[in-house]
Order: sequence, then C-alpha cells, then structure tokens
Amino acid sequence: MLTSLFTLLLAATSPIAGTSVDVAYAGSLVTAMERSIGPQFMHSCSCTYNGEGRGSGALVRLIAAGLRHPDIFISADPALMEQLMHPASGPPLITWYASFATSPIVIGYSRKSAFASTIERAAHGQLSLAALLETPHLRIGRTDPQVDPKGARTLVTTGRLSRYFHDPALVDTIRSAPIFPEEDLLVRLESGDLDVAFLYSVESRSRNVPALELPAGTSDGALYAVTVLDHAANKAGAAALVQYILSGPGKSTLQHAELTFFPSHVTGDRRAARDVIGR
Repeated sequence: MLTSLFTLLLAATSPIAGTSVDVAYAGSLVTAMERSIGPQFMHSCSCTYNGEGRGSGALVRLIAAGLRHPDIFISADPALMEQLMHPASGPPLITWYASFATSPIVIGYSRKSAFASTIERAAHGQLSLAALLETPHLRIGRTDPQVDPKGARTLVTTGRLSRYFHDPALVDTIRSAPIFPEEDLLVRLESGDLDVAFLYSVESRSRNVPALELPAGTSDGALYAVTVLDHAANKAGAAALVQYILSGPGKSTLQHAELTFFPSHVTGDRRAARDVIGR
C-alpha cells in the first residue's frame, strides 16, 4: 500500500518524468540498487535511473578527478564525504551529507566450498572463527583497504577477532589473503572461486549468500551516507531518489536486506540538506 501511494504521489507531483538520475554508490549496495531500487524508482517516476557501484574510495577519487559526474553519491563511509566537501584543491563538490544506515561485517561462505563441513562446524559453534579462517588452503576473499572502506574495516575487524580469540596469527592470515574489487567479490564467492569472504550483511542478505555472524563487539561495519553533488545535472530527480531511499519504498527494500536505519544525521549545510531529504 505504501509503495502504491508513494508511486501515485511521485507521478502526480514530480517534474522529473522523462529525465535521467545518475547515482554512484558503494559496491556493497549493487544488488539492492540494480535489482530492486533502481527498477522500482524508474517505474514510480517514469524517469531513467543510471547506477554505478564500486568501492566508495575509488568513486571519491573518480568524482574528485572529474571523471564521474553523478547526481547522487552513496558512500559506505561518511569520512570519504569529507574529501568531497573539503578537497585538497579546487572548490567543494558537496556542501552536506547525511548518514542514515549501518550494516555489520559478516563472513560469507560459498555453498560450493570444499570446506563445507568445516564451515558448518563453525556455524554451529563447534569450531572458532579464528580456527576456520586459519584452515590450510581455505580461500579467503577481501577487498582493497586503499580504495574500499570494507577492506579497511576487514583489517580492523580482524584485529578485534585476533584479540577476542587470543590468536595473533589471525592478523597475518587475513593480510596474506588475496584482494579483489568489491564488485567482483560476491561473484567469486558464489561461483566457488572463494570459500569465504568478508562481506557486509546487506550483501549476503541481498544475494541469499549464507554468512557467519561475528562475536559481539568485533565487527566494524559500514556506515552509509548520501549526498547530492553541488553541480548535479538533475537536482530534482536526485532529491526524489534520496527521499525514495530514506523515507519511501526504497527504505523498506534496504531494511529487508538487513540495513539498519537510524534518523538521518546531517553534516554540513543543514538547510540545503532539508531541501533534499524533506526534513
């Protein structure tokens, strides 16, 4: 019912029909954005949605270099927004951003793994996560901490797990694991190229990938933030999509994918943010 009402309201009051909205977003949201939110939003607004998902750090560099010109940017780390608000050179590219949701790191695993019985033992508490990750020849996937917040958070999480299990060797085990682009990690896990991978829960839930939760206090998860670029070509369309995600049907879609929402926290120009997010 909510979706129908929102769709009718948007179609009746929005001037964005026939326009195009361009979104750059954290790669961990690719399934939810491309399979659900993007198509649903296009149907509701009679407009075009264009999305690109990859590591948030990589997107910031592309935007700052003038190689990408999205209307909206969604990062898995609000700290990266500061690089657009206070660039090393040139004028600011954004004047505000709003943090709005979290997703913890989990250890996703492949249904095709040759270590299925070992993983099941860990899932049932018969084997520690540290022992699982240190299993000889287990293929572990992670992302690059230099371009993806999840890669950096994986290392923080590993340090916490190492202390939790009193196992210093765990840090070296994870640091020696190969690095993959965020947009490739899930595909490799699903295909069986990897046995386990460090994911956000929103990724595992969106793709129905089984995952092991981490002990309380050890997971350093994503903190999602959204902004509209100062020179966005379609500010009206951008505002409509931001509202669709923060308070419209897109919110329930992301909540179903295990994103935990909280009241949006605005950094920067609050008046400009209110003009977009509607509060």
